[in-house]
Amino acid sequence: MTEMRLPAGLELLRPLISGSGRVEPAWIDHHNHMNVGYYGVAIDACLHGFTDVVDMGKAYRDTTNCGFFVLESHQTFKSEMRLGDEFVITCQLLDYSPKLMHIMAAMYRLGDDALAATAEYLWGHVDRERRRVVPFPADRLQALAGLHESHQAFAPVISAGLSIGIKR
Repeated sequence: MTEMRLPAGLELLRPLISGSGRVEPAWIDHHNHMNVGYYGVAIDACLHGFTDVVDMGKAYRDTTNCGFFVLESHQTFKSEMRLGDEFVITCQLLDYSPKLMHIMAAMYRLGDDALAATAEYLWGHVDRERRRVVPFPADRLQALAGLHESHQAFAPVISAGLSIGIKR
């Protein structure tokens, strides 16, 4: 990803930045704000930057025929996004195992640095031909260990493992 200028309030998150974008006209709904489904589209598109960081992007998919499937997800919505709003997406590796990654993505609105949304994912490392979760190659597992260690310096933007419910 090319070097981007970040507002001072987000500069500390630079190691976690995986992409950026702008709210598109097609993403606006009848409430005149970004439709809920497009938060996932925007976050997912920017997570390709994260797979590149761990050398498991397009070249990896093409040579190994492995990639990532989302096995579980949870989103929260914190601030409205409107037409033309610019954003950055961060991605933090919370945990990993020989076959899985637990990540937390966050969308920040540029201009006021507001947290707009979060997305927590459990990704499975999948053989795309067999359609089964398979172990990471040893070198990628080692890379994940290093990344996980460096990401421990950052507190997750919200608590991981949240569930939906009405507080009584």
